[in-house]
Amino acid sequence: MGNFGNKLDIWKHEHELRIFDSPGVKPTSDFGIELKAVLHTQRIQDDLCKIREIIPKSVELKEIHAGYGSKSHLFKVDKDTTVFQWVESNFPQKKNFEIRELTDSDVDQLVSRFKSQRLEKPKSTFETYLAEQKSGERVCWVAYDRSNCAGYITLKWQSQYRPFQENNIPEIMDLNVLPLFRNKGIGSQLLDVAEKEAAERSSTIGIGVGLYKDYGAAQRLYVKRGYIPDGEGITCDYSFPKPGDTVRLDDDLVLWFTKKRL
Repeated sequence: MGNFGNKLDIWKHEHELRIFDSPGVKPTSDFGIELKAVLHTQRIQDDLCKIREIIPKSVELKEIHAGYGSKSHLFKVDKDTTVFQWVESNFPQKKNFEIRELTDSDVDQLVSRFKSQRLEKPKSTFETYLAEQKSGERVCWVAYDRSNCAGYITLKWQSQYRPFQENNIPEIMDLNVLPLFRNKGIGSQLLDVAEKEAAERSSTIGIGVGLYKDYGAAQRLYVKRGYIPDGEGITCDYSFPKPGDTVRLDDDLVLWFTKKRL
């Protein structure tokens, strides 16, 4: 079992790249963790050999149609457990990803990777982040799994949100992890880095969170990490709506949270 981690990491890495290169399969956020176990017919035997290096022969594998196209299959240990769920429950691993400050060389890959997941991130956004980083207004960190960009986070020292401005509370902004790399702890590691940096200047850190369903996982994550609502209500594009106002439910409708340094 001493080589288990290396074998699993190599298999995961190689297989995830093949999924992106395979015709007819377009990864979306709906796939979630199951995406990692989707295997194409022409590569089933090859992949099964690698799986068998990890899972004992005494454990029966069931190959079923995954429902993502005529050439997609899913290996399961039983009717409720995928291969990866079995591996991760029997061999829990905590992985540290490389996290570094944004540079010019990261921009094109960030744009390309998010576009491949149907998540448009304009190049101008990252160019703005770079310019603000150079001027000291913001810090942006990028997470890498080997050479693959997995996500990013930014920390802005002077928030546009008035209560944060008045109290010199830095704001975490734009935490994004690619769907393929979610549920691996990358978001938490990015938050760790941003919170540590913020603690150098402030005893409190803030964040704004969207209100619709797509932000559900983020809302739960921040609460688990000790963030609480700041008590000022919601804002729409940084302005406070009044009772009776009509507002649009989009990314600009935000509830604000703060966390005090322990």
